[in-house]
Amino acid sequence: MRSLNIIIISLLAYFFASQEKDIPKIQTQVNTEFVSEFIKNNFERLQESRILATQGNLFRYYLSNSIESLYSGSKADPNFHIRKDYMYLNITEDLLLFDIIIITKNSDFSSDNFNFLSTKGYNLLSVKETKIFYKKAH
Repeated sequence: MRSLNIIIISLLAYFFASQEKDIPKIQTQVNTEFVSEFIKNNFERLQESRILATQGNLFRYYLSNSIESLYSGSKADPNFHIRKDYMYLNITEDLLLFDIIIITKNSDFSSDNFNFLSTKGYNLLSVKETKIFYKKAH
């Protein structure tokens, strides 16, 4: 009887632990959908824009644009990377090729990275804890 109680308690603990892990995913999807709608409504030439985004696959779903996925490379020293042919390429020098750069709150980018984008001529909009950097032409 004691071992049955331990099994039941273990199963319940596992069930509740797995439920908690799903909550951030749902919140991320809702924020991604909201931010995507915001971008659709506020950027005139969206279909012509080149977009770089953390969680690019989610934004691609909502915006149906050609969106490159953005990666930080490392937590200790984040930089701007894309993945190509199974390799991460540093594209810091090529950032100006992108019209819109979307960085979600759960990324490893720092205020130094955000300041760097500002010095390159990007404006900043913060929407639902997501930073949207865009060129002044929008």
